Amino acid sequence: LYDSLVLADLNQYNNIRDAKFPFEFHLPAQLPPSMIDPFGGRSKAEVVYGVTIEVQELGGGGGGQNWFSGIFGSGRNIHELPFRLVNPTPDLSRSYPINIPPFQEIVNECCCINRGYMTLSANIPSGMQAAGSEMRMEFCVDNKSKASVSTIIMEVKEKVTWTAANERKTKKRVLAKTQIPYDGKAMQNAMQNISLYLPTDSLESWQGSLISVVHYVKLILDTGFMTSDPKLSADFFCYTGRLWENAGGNGPSSNLVNPDLAQNDPSAPPVPAGWNPVTAPLVSNQQQQQQQE
Repeated sequence: LYDSLVLADLNQYNNIRDAKFPFEFHLPAQLPPSMIDPFGGRSKAEVVYGVTIEVQELGGGGGGQNWFSGIFGSGRNIHELPFRLVNPTPDLSRSYPINIPPFQEIVNECCCINRGYMTLSANIPSGMQAAGSEMRMEFCVDNKSKASVSTIIMEVKEKVTWTAANERKTKKRVLAKTQIPYDGKAMQNAMQNISLYLPTDSLESWQGSLISVVHYVKLILDTGFMTSDPKLSADFFCYTGRLWENAGGNGPSSNLVNPDLAQNDPSAPPVPAGWNPVTAPLVSNQQQQQQQE
């Protein structure tokens, strides 16, 4: 994504000295959200957005504190401001439950000794889950094996895959994990509940040609040492827009300054005393595109 705007043409004829130049960019409805690689290492994937303001062909000398990097008279004076891009909260009315119908899984001891089978099923109330909120799951276990279940484990994982040239890399991390004890008598073939908290640093689910972020939940029946653990899993969509809207975003296309890259301090030094700028008309890339058409 790249777009540019001409904010003003300053020269000796218009005699503009002190001025403000407001501008705005209308972004596409859906873009890859900002992403700081949570894994680290030499191979990493990041999505970073920023606004660059450039004064071109700036002549003359200058002293004091300068908003722009570089040296006056160099012909290239730039100020860069990174921001975090957050997609709007998806339409939750289009979110449907995830139902995993009953299925049987063989329980083996020492890889090849058949101990019977268990029937598992589960339900997740919504296929869209918000980072920073509770995720619930209902499940049912019908144990027809000779193995005993000690613990029910719920685990959420995040898988990031990125591609560059002919290289492809995939990394996973456990976002959250919880467990509850299994009572064979009380819980046998009866619907039960388990839940966990999705951390606020979860990435947003995304499917792109270069980067994909996939989230899935697993339910694992811990049967102890040397015995296979029956399990089920399901993908879901994790979204982060609600976190930033609650933090003060201004609507569904809220783009907030990235707190990892910028502080609350102003990005420019204090204006000089007596500064009385003239505010120029708003410049919009949408208006510019309409004029070109």
